Amino acid sequence: MKPERKREVASRRGRPRAERVFDGLGVSPGIAIGPAHVVETGFIDVPEYSIAEDAVEAERQRFADARAKSQRQLKKLKDKAAALHGTAAEELGFLLDARMQMLSGSRVVRGVERRIAEQRVNAEAAVRTEITEVAQSFAELDDAYLAARAADIREVGDRLIRNLTRTPYQAFSRLPEDSIVIAADITPADTALMDPDVIGGFATEVGGTESHTAIMARSLGLPAVLGLAGFVARCAPAISSSWTAVAAASWCGRSQERSPTTSAGAASSRGPSASSPA
Repeated sequence: MKPERKREVASRRGRPRAERVFDGLGVSPGIAIGPAHVVETGFIDVPEYSIAEDAVEAERQRFADARAKSQRQLKKLKDKAAALHGTAAEELGFLLDARMQMLSGSRVVRGVERRIAEQRVNAEAAVRTEITEVAQSFAELDDAYLAARAADIREVGDRLIRNLTRTPYQAFSRLPEDSIVIAADITPADTALMDPDVIGGFATEVGGTESHTAIMARSLGLPAVLGLAGFVARCAPAISSSWTAVAAASWCGRSQERSPTTSAGAASSRGPSASSPA
């Protein structure tokens, strides 16, 4: 954090402020203060319609094109991940390799192609149905590690659907300096795209201390608080360009939100926090 930001945090500690408390996990230590930016990562609207028999091959080609684009995107992310410090580059490299494999002749790919050919539905609908079914089967496994891979499968599906529907990704590069990103969830790949010179920190509703997203945050030195249930719904209606947010993290299990009249206050040093205006 820049010296002027540190002075701003320190000065705010002495001001009276209303306080609300959230439970969260401080997965990457530090304090950041800056303009809040709520990222919409909700459900993508997926069209569903029937296709004619003579349109099946064209629809399978659409799916193949989306797969190829997704693989190119993941390859670029892997190239960028190689520049990360510590074990993060290796961790993210393995993760992206696994996702690229899912796009190359896997059960998911075969299932989508079969649904297009046999059920004669559009590629987006076939992807959504197949991903939901496969992810659910993983989530129900007794093995915790394999069950957690359901999230990876869903991320691959979301990427395919975004490319099929030409839905743009949220960009972090155009945010104001020291922005605090607030989202329901942020993927490890998205975290790797964050520039520490622009992003001050982030807070999400889901995630754990050993998640790939947490590993990426620690590698980049970004303060991060995960597991803030219901946080986005509380923040989004109130945040405007004039509001500021605080993301502070230590290795404790508490999250505090403090909100004076015009901006979020500095967080307690006793635990992780993410703040927004009341």
